[in-house]
Amino acid sequence: MRSVAQIQRYQCVTGCQGGEQSLCLLGGLVIGRGLLIHLPGWRPAGATLAVLVGLTLFAVAKNPIMHSFHIVMDRLAGDTWAGDTPRRVAADLKPVLDSGDAVYVVGFQPAIYYLTGAVIPTRFAFTGLPSAGVPGRDGCPWVEQSVELQRILDSRPRFIVIERGIFYAELGPEVRRMLDERLARDYRVRVRYEQHFAHFIYPFERFVMNGGAPADLYELQDGEHSGAVADRPDAN
Repeated sequence: MRSVAQIQRYQCVTGCQGGEQSLCLLGGLVIGRGLLIHLPGWRPAGATLAVLVGLTLFAVAKNPIMHSFHIVMDRLAGDTWAGDTPRRVAADLKPVLDSGDAVYVVGFQPAIYYLTGAVIPTRFAFTGLPSAGVPGRDGCPWVEQSVELQRILDSRPRFIVIERGIFYAELGPEVRRMLDERLARDYRVRVRYEQHFAHFIYPFERFVMNGGAPADLYELQDGEHSGAVADRPDAN
């Protein structure tokens, strides 16, 4: 009961309500403390502490090691950019990009601009839109998200990349509707990039800035650049 109370007190102080990773680590500390204070002498206590430290290191390192193993194996098997969404997008776009083509990226994949060398249709390159909650946080003169999105869509970028992550999911209803309607009307899906299964095994890869996040690549339907819809054979 004392251990449970300690965990609850920790949650109240730090605000870690229901955080699985925090509870696992904290639970180990509480259990270890309970074991150590009841062991006579420093040698048994030291041995127990060493075991607990070893188990902790194993728990922390196991998933990253296995994650890297799966990614490396897929790359050796021929999927050159397995687990790296920006490079997968760039590899598909660079051969078909013409001089002056714009690529608009929505989400946390701004590396696509650098990797493709395409025209950036917005000064808010990090997420594709100005911050909705903190005006000016982007370091640029602030405008409403809907105003900036309307301007971008009216410029008709040839390609639009939508990262299927938290930024797109939490767009305001008006902005999300504007984007979805324009995509449905003027664009078609060229490629869908699914998240590598190793990112499901390793939960720390689910951070906001996830280089392996799933994404959809849209291409403008009309004009000389229209091409057939395709799915990557290695998407899964």
